[in-house]
Amino acid sequence: SQFFIVQNKSGTAWLDGQHSVFGMVTEGMDVVEAIAALPTDINDRPLKEAIINKITIVE
Repeated sequence: SQFFIVQNKSGTAWLDGQHSVFGMVTEGMDVVEAIAALPTDINDRPLKEAIINKITIVE
């Protein structure tokens, strides 16, 4: 499965109408920033796999 964590406060226009917004990061933005800073290839894919081992869903 695939999901997007958008860092830009104004959003990402190319996702509009294509994907649903279903949550937000409430803690751990340092982790989001570390993932975003990973080196990527020509297709903007991380050179090293980024794995999220644990998340907490808050309703």
